[in-house]
Amino acid sequence: MSDPQRSAYRQPVTPSGLEAIEKGTLTWLDEDMYNNLNTGVLEQYLEEKNLRDSFEISHWDTKKVLIGILIGAVFSGVTAYIGLKIGLAVSAAWYVAYLL
Repeated sequence: MSDPQRSAYRQPVTPSGLEAIEKGTLTWLDEDMYNNLNTGVLEQYLEEKNLRDSFEISHWDTKKVLIGILIGAVFSGVTAYIGLKIGLAVSAAWYVAYLL
């Protein structure tokens, strides 16, 4: 009888990948990241990195939100006016989503 096939789900960590993980220099498009995809160590590293980075990087800014609300209010008023005057109504949300 032949030996059963090993699962490809868990693979050992490569030395260069382990070194990059320890230094914290492993990024999403690194070759070492793809070489270590099926390792539990990489999954744990990426989970910790995502948790750490998600609290540091914020794409929301109060100024941008207020500008979006202002533009949305203007386009909502224009849409209401045109809808009542001419009979056409286009949602103002499309304009705001496009501008933001």
